[in-house]
Amino acid sequence: MSSKYINNSNYAASGYTLSGVYSAVTIGPLGSIGGAGLVGGSTAGYAIVNLGRVAAAAAGAAGIELQADGTIVNGSTTHTTALIDGAAGSAGGRAYYSLNAGGAGGAGIILSQGGSIANSATIAGGTGGLGGIVPFSGYSGYGYYGAKGGGGGAGIVLSRAGSIDNSGRITGGAGGEGGASSPYGNRGGGGGGGGVGVILSQGGSIANSGTIAGGAGGQGSYGYYRDGLGGAGGAGAAGILLSQGGSIANSGLITGGSGGIGVQRGPGGTGGAGIVLSRGGSVDNTGTIVGGSGGAGLDGSPRGTAGDGIVLSDGGIVINGDASHADALIQGDIGITASGTTGATVTNYGTIDGSGGTVVQFARSDDVLVVEAGSKLVGSAVGGGGTLALAGDAGAGTLSGLGTVITNFTTIQFDSDAQWLLGGDAAGLTAGPITGFTIGDTIDLTGFVAVSESFSNNALVLTDSLSSHLTLAIQGSFSTGSFLIPGDGAGGTDITAACFCRGTMILTESGDVPVENLAIGDAAVTLSGEARRIKWIGRRSYDGRFIAGNRAVLPIRIMAGAIGEGVPARDLFVSPEHALFIDRTLVPARLLVNDTSIAQTAEVARLDYFHIELATHDVIFAEGMPAESFVDCDNRGMFHNAGEFGGPDPGDRRPTWDFCAPRLEWDAEELAAIRAALSQRAEALGHALDGAASTRALAAAADRAIGARRAAPPRGVSVSPRRSSAS
Repeated sequence: MSSKYINNSNYAASGYTLSGVYSAVTIGPLGSIGGAGLVGGSTAGYAIVNLGRVAAAAAGAAGIELQADGTIVNGSTTHTTALIDGAAGSAGGRAYYSLNAGGAGGAGIILSQGGSIANSATIAGGTGGLGGIVPFSGYSGYGYYGAKGGGGGAGIVLSRAGSIDNSGRITGGAGGEGGASSPYGNRGGGGGGGGVGVILSQGGSIANSGTIAGGAGGQGSYGYYRDGLGGAGGAGAAGILLSQGGSIANSGLITGGSGGIGVQRGPGGTGGAGIVLSRGGSVDNTGTIVGGSGGAGLDGSPRGTAGDGIVLSDGGIVINGDASHADALIQGDIGITASGTTGATVTNYGTIDGSGGTVVQFARSDDVLVVEAGSKLVGSAVGGGGTLALAGDAGAGTLSGLGTVITNFTTIQFDSDAQWLLGGDAAGLTAGPITGFTIGDTIDLTGFVAVSESFSNNALVLTDSLSSHLTLAIQGSFSTGSFLIPGDGAGGTDITAACFCRGTMILTESGDVPVENLAIGDAAVTLSGEARRIKWIGRRSYDGRFIAGNRAVLPIRIMAGAIGEGVPARDLFVSPEHALFIDRTLVPARLLVNDTSIAQTAEVARLDYFHIELATHDVIFAEGMPAESFVDCDNRGMFHNAGEFGGPDPGDRRPTWDFCAPRLEWDAEELAAIRAALSQRAEALGHALDGAASTRALAAAADRAIGARRAAPPRGVSVSPRRSSAS
């Protein structure tokens, strides 16, 4: 079959009906089709290219309607003014004894058997018709009200599976205005609902880099007299409706239609949802998805409610943003709402905003909310007894309000590749199992100050000073000694996987090994790359009650990445005098404190320090951070196992006070440059230091140095190479 080329206005009044003679039609830049629009019969495989204007004029007619499948291309990079437009609906008419609603607007495109559409210009549904008007003629109009306006036409309807690629604009038609009443009925008609931007009835795919919008609701009409009752505004339509699954990839804008204006006590119309998935499907958003605004209310009318961003009526998958698109946005009265008989999964890298107060509303125990580090939830998140997953693709993250702002999630799942600070109260943290919790993660339990803990059978039992107990169902191969429970400084408890004696990774010739698993004779990798045998491991322990406020003993935390990219790899805890190797010098940790990325722990329940000794003083790696090995500064006796020194070789006597590199004190010139660099690093990590804070930290470092000199022994107190996100 041949093709048809139309580049004139010969069909502007009548429309054009495809026959079996032509399998392809091109409407040129000067071409115009009106009337009944472009209509195709049962012949399969029509190919239509429109560079001109297809605008149906017959009431309620579609711009293009194919009874079979087909492909439609509307516009091009050089023909962005191309138009496919459905016709407006008919007016309801004037009637004495019967009321006629306005007719529905026509769709921009209908493909009854599916197909594909590529749009780089404009496709629009027709406006709904005006609602019927009751005239006044004696008593003939008694008791009759104005009729409702007609519904707007959809932008595109694919009745079977198909695909849409849009870089232009697709809109549903606006609803028609309500009809006026007679003086005796004295009640205006309501506005018609808007038309959906795109409807996929039986699956398919949509790729949008342009704009897809639902039609606005029509305005309600006035009652005849001032004391009459006006019509409600029509509801805005969804930007996209997937009736039976399908997929949406959006990098542009998808928006629901705004609600129509309500008048004379008739409420404004409800805004349309950005997207509705009626039965499953998926949404991958790197752009913007917004529910339509609620319709205004005039003359004392209440305003309509805004539409939700995404409605999942029976399951579905939503991914908002990715590691490269943290600006992705889903916004609505409720950002995302899920219901039905199938669980839904929502993953957020960007922002989900619930303008009505609720950002996510779930209903089922198999619903999952995945929160990526750096993402934003603006509003409360309400689970249905499902899972809150803290993911790690975007690095370290912070989430607070579990149990107050984030409620009814039974399972909390930490991603092993991330470091999370999760804040919540007892209600949020004791609802069910906590999985994946590991070194580098912190749970900030608000409203409960623990003084002791015990762990068995996947249950961490915390006890406060009044002997009250609280149990967190933390899953994993832990023991009581696996946790640290310092206070958070605000009437709560920070819970971290302990790294003072368990879990800290020391680089050996066999790879990273937990410090508690090391033994004399193992070989630690040193700064030179040489693997050197461990000669002795010192151990000392403290009950937190007896070292409260003791800045000479309480550990200092170096946050992951505080020194450089990936250095340390995870949070590292060391004693105040333990030196790190920076810029070819040894710098005691107390001199690096800036109270943000490097800070001293305020309190601990129990403290265990390990110190590794080689044949001579050297630099080893703890959590990837170069740190000194033990050197005897006449302080070996402070370790509980000092009597083990000499182990297999009692005659072994190593030099004392013999450092492998220059060791700085607080007044060293090199220290200022090191601290300045670390301050810049802290700001890069989001821990901005003002001048006063920096000055206070330096003064505190000097004070600690003076206090340390008064203490005995003055140097080499201990090492606790380890990691944790304890504060």
